[in-house]
This record gives sequence, structure tokens and C-alpha cells, in this order.
Amino acid sequence: MSTFVITKITYASIMIMISLVASTFYFLRPLRQVKHNIDADKYLSLFFLLFATAFVVFSLTLTRQNTLLVVINNTLFLIAFAYLKAAFKSRHPKQKRILLEKPILLVLLICTSINLCLFHFVDKSQLARMIVNMFAINIILFTIIPCIALIPKQPSSGEKLAINSIKLTMLILSILIIAILLLNNHIYYLFAITIAITLVIMILFGSTLIMFLSEVADLYQKESSIDFLTGLLNRRHFFVNSDQIVKMAKREGFEVTVIMGDIDDFKFINDVFGHDLGDQVIANFASIIKKLTRDTDITARFGGEEFCLLLPYTDQKGANELAERIRLEIMQTIIPSHICDVRYTASFGVATFDKSEPLNTTIIHSDRALYFAKEHGKNQVKQFTANLMLNQERLE
Repeated sequence: MSTFVITKITYASIMIMISLVASTFYFLRPLRQVKHNIDADKYLSLFFLLFATAFVVFSLTLTRQNTLLVVINNTLFLIAFAYLKAAFKSRHPKQKRILLEKPILLVLLICTSINLCLFHFVDKSQLARMIVNMFAINIILFTIIPCIALIPKQPSSGEKLAINSIKLTMLILSILIIAILLLNNHIYYLFAITIAITLVIMILFGSTLIMFLSEVADLYQKESSIDFLTGLLNRRHFFVNSDQIVKMAKREGFEVTVIMGDIDDFKFINDVFGHDLGDQVIANFASIIKKLTRDTDITARFGGEEFCLLLPYTDQKGANELAERIRLEIMQTIIPSHICDVRYTASFGVATFDKSEPLNTTIIHSDRALYFAKEHGKNQVKQFTANLMLNQERLE
């Protein structure tokens, strides 16, 4: 067996092996933790499997060529990339999941028609037909790029990598087309296309793997920082996210205010109506907070039925008005239960951040104001003052 044949078999085996490994990896559904990737792994598994199958058929056409093999070869290559596009599109819940959408179907029909004409009327060698195939693949790859980022103008680092890998794949195929046209040598052509396709498979497998695994990592990071019931930050990450604002406030001199909020008589709600309704009340409180606060505000569930809001560029008057709006919105809320419709109230304490003291001191002050509101009738907003502090110390 010649060195050329052995080398070609080696390259082809490597490419097919990488494709099958990639297909098996995605077949095991490692991305199922991320909701918007629920179908992506299925399409990626089929992409790599079809790509390997297409290359096997392509290898068969080296020694045995007929109309059926030409059609199968074209169809497998192009449908494989249609599945790659479907993998990225499936991550967008609002986009239609059509595999052979009109542009891809049109490219497939045109490509197959041209290659059949070349096979029957021009030249039975694969050179011209593979050029047509690679040009068609590039067209499909070009249509994939806008489908990658979930937020088009704000792609994640993993999505940027995937976009660049698609562009690099298009560049490799374009260089291969030029090389085939310039060399016009059967031996060099087989080496070039085998190496190029191996590179393409490695690039696409590596980039999709990194992109999707980074999303899984982001999911776990988010879950570690977000309270599952309310969608607000948990206590620990409240302080992590507040640190930067506190530093900026000290440097730039803008005001920061803290609001502590607590649901009134929450134990009574749990005891009478059950913990499920108690969870609904907590979730409703959080939804009102989200509705009435700004994106720049830091909101967290501190534990149980207690919530904390850190408001940058807000004085005590502005924080008091916000707490009052939240309180009034809560009073108007009705939560149905199996016993009767439930209304609930909440109390709030407001304190302004003193740049000479740590943030935790301000939180303690707002918590004292909250305690004062609870002790003096509930369902109200109280501002922290030095007199309030003195009165509580005397009581203690």
C-alpha cells in the first residue's frame, strides 16, 4: 500500500473519529441543564454524525461514482450544516425550528443540480463538484452567524468564540477552493480537503463545546447568587454586588440609601393558609420590588420574609417615597387561596449610607427603623434617625 493511501486513510480516520466522538458527546445531552439548549445538543449530535457519514460517502466516490452517490454526498453535506444552523436557532425560543428552511432548500437544490450537470456533461472528477459543495456550505455558514447570539448586539464570550469559529471555517473552505483551482492536482487535492475538513470539525466541536459549557457554568454561577423563589440576589451576593457601588459612592460623593422590608404577620399567614401561599406572598413581594425599582438598584432577599434594597444616587426622601409606593402596591394585592382571598402588608425601614462607616452599619440602621415600624403599628415606612437609635437603646 502506497504512502499516499496510508496517509489519506489516516487523515480520514482521524476526521471520522473526531466527528463520531463529537456526535456521541452531544448525544449524551450534556447541555440539558440550560433551558434554551434543550434541543441544541440533539441537532449538534446529528450534525457531526451526518458530517462523518457524508465524508464516508465522499470517500466511496473516489473509486465508484454514479448519480445516486453524487446526490447522497451533496445532500448529506448540506443537511449536516442545516442541522448546525438548527442547533443555534433552537436556542432562540421565538424562532421557528424549520430544518430545511427555504434558503437552505434552495441552496441544496441548486448545488445538487449543478453537480449532476457537471457529473454527466462536463467532468466526472470530484474537483469541480467539491468546489460547488464548499461554496454552498459557505452560504449556509453565512446565514448561521446571525443565529448564534441570544442577544444580537451583546453576544457572550462563548458566542463570540462560536461566531469567530464559523468565520474561520468559511475562511478555511474559501482557501481550499482557491487552492484546488490553483493546484488542479488530484493528489494534493485529496490531502488538502482531508486536512481542511479535519480542521473544520475540530474548530466547530471545540467552539460549540466551549460556548455551551460556558453557558452551563454561567447558569450554576447565577443559581449560586440568585434566590430561587424570588429571582432576587441572595444575602451573600447582595454584599458582593454592593461593594462596587459603595466604593464609587465614596469616590464620587453620590448618595446611597438602604431600605429594609419585612412582611407583616408572616408566621400567621403560613400557619393559617399554608407554606405554599406563604411562598406566593414572598414571590409577590419580590415581583413588586422588581417592578418599582431601577436596573441600577441592588435588591436581595435577606432571608425568610425580609428584603433589602440598596439605591445608588438616591437620598432619604427618594428612598422613603419608593418604600411608600411598594407598601401601597402591596396593600392593593389580592392573593387567592383555598380558604379565602388573602391580603397582606409590609413594613419598611430607611437609612442613608454614611461614607465614614461600613455598609453593614447602614443596614443595621435601616433594620432598626424597620423594627421601630413593626413595634408601632406595622404597615408603615420609618426613617432612621439618631433619636430613634437613642429611644431603642433606652428600651433595651
